[in-house]
Amino acid sequence: KDSRLKQFIEEKKYVYDRVRKAKYQEWVNLYNYVEGHTLYSTQHNIKGDEFENVFLVLDNGGWNNYNFEYLFNKRTDKDSVLKRTQQIFYVCCTRAKQALVVFYDQPNDKALKQAKEWFGNDNVIAVG
Repeated sequence: KDSRLKQFIEEKKYVYDRVRKAKYQEWVNLYNYVEGHTLYSTQHNIKGDEFENVFLVLDNGGWNNYNFEYLFNKRTDKDSVLKRTQQIFYVCCTRAKQALVVFYDQPNDKALKQAKEWFGNDNVIAVG
């Protein structure tokens, strides 16, 4: 009976079908995350926050604004991307009160060398 819902279904059938298939618990989890009722946060939601322990996952994904390979390899030809990446890396690393774990999947030799300089040789370990 809701004309706005009918219009949405007609105009955005693909989105509607995808939303319908989502399990209720996924919506509960999303709500709790968005409202800050979880122990987890993304890098863009933590400014000023502190956590006892931080597990930082560095993943370039499809981002154009950040590139962690540039950070570890000191790539300077993309200066604006490097600066944004340095800033977000700093913010994430400085949120930990007690323990910080930085995970970077399949780092190259330059990245490992840089990580050892920053975090200490004994603090850089291979996992997997």
